[in-house]
Amino acid sequence: MQRQLRWPGRNEAGQIDWVEQQFRSMGRGDSRDLAIALIAAYQGISLLTNTFRDPDLMTGEGHRLER
Repeated sequence: MQRQLRWPGRNEAGQIDWVEQQFRSMGRGDSRDLAIALIAAYQGISLLTNTFRDPDLMTGEGHRLER
């Protein structure tokens, strides 16, 4: 199953803010950097998944990011 980083009513900047808050709540001092890296990773793999028409790319990246 593919995961989506989409929240109703949130644009990309709102997504970064939301993810930053999640990292901050875990006590991370680098929460903004982590949020940008996470959103960038998913945006990039989404582009590659669509370009190569290979949903396994998204699945693999999702598993990598969970570690």
